[in-house]
Amino acid sequence: MKVILLKNVEHLGKAGQIVEVAAGYGRNFLIPRGIAEVLTKTGKKQVELRTRLAQKRAETELEAAQALASRIEGQSFDVKQKAGARGKLYGAVTTQVIADALASSTGAKMDKRNITISEPIRMLGSFDATIKLHTEVSADFKVNVIAAEGSKIGAV
Repeated sequence: MKVILLKNVEHLGKAGQIVEVAAGYGRNFLIPRGIAEVLTKTGKKQVELRTRLAQKRAETELEAAQALASRIEGQSFDVKQKAGARGKLYGAVTTQVIADALASSTGAKMDKRNITISEPIRMLGSFDATIKLHTEVSADFKVNVIAAEGSKIGAV
């Protein structure tokens, strides 16, 4: 029996896939629970349409990520933080702070979980960072941490 999965099923397939299952499994378990529906001609056409739309959406997202990566790649972004003596920060520059700086300068929403820094930033200076914009696209950039107004630079 061929069915269209409506939900992801472990060891069987993902939502939208057409799979072959035993007749009893499909009729007694999958279909009554709303996990799958019987494959029909219209259902098959809908699956093909959804697949084409998903491919178009994926291509569009990839192109947008590549365009954004070209704007970010090799750029330097300034982050102002309060600093104490000898340029040591009162806190640390987190990936959320970096994401906010990127978002304000590029106009695109950034997710802090996609930003990686080699080590925690706790001093003034320039640091390397990477952002993963898509599964296939990432961009390297620099974060310049500068002292905010009211910092006590040089005080010992």
